[in-house]
Amino acid sequence: MNIIAFNQNAQRGAEATLTVVLRLLVEAGITNRTGGFLCVGRTGDSGFSYPLHRKIGEVPNEEKSSRCEQLSKEKVDRLRRSRSDVLSWQSRCDERGEFQGGVRSESDGGDYWYAGFSGLPAEADECFCLIFLIRMRMLTFEAAVERAKISNNTTFFRATVADLLPLTA
Repeated sequence: MNIIAFNQNAQRGAEATLTVVLRLLVEAGITNRTGGFLCVGRTGDSGFSYPLHRKIGEVPNEEKSSRCEQLSKEKVDRLRRSRSDVLSWQSRCDERGEFQGGVRSESDGGDYWYAGFSGLPAEADECFCLIFLIRMRMLTFEAAVERAKISNNTTFFRATVADLLPLTA
């Protein structure tokens, strides 16, 4: 898939994922969040790249938007440096500004996909990444469940099967 097609599909997948996660937040009584920044990274034969890094939904102000953009990338970079972590939750440290909300896919012939999201509550950021990677066919449902168990992500476990269906062409 070329980068333009990837970006169009990823944008569509991210918007659909945000709709699901915002619904899950509303069901939990959280109504003051409307979006954030998504960073997607990929390690492949030609090294590491960020094929996507953009705002999804609305972020209330420029200062918060800038911070969310920075944090989404930090989560991807932290996972990329770790040989064993599959969630940024595993190396989170609030004192250093390192939060939950990043997910690494399983290897696909040596390639890894990474997603980091920032702008929602931390558990919802991670839930966004899990659902996004499933929808984009970068992470299997089974692998997502195993990752959600690591952090006991109750937001992810409230999602329905329909919420987790991969995108169709």
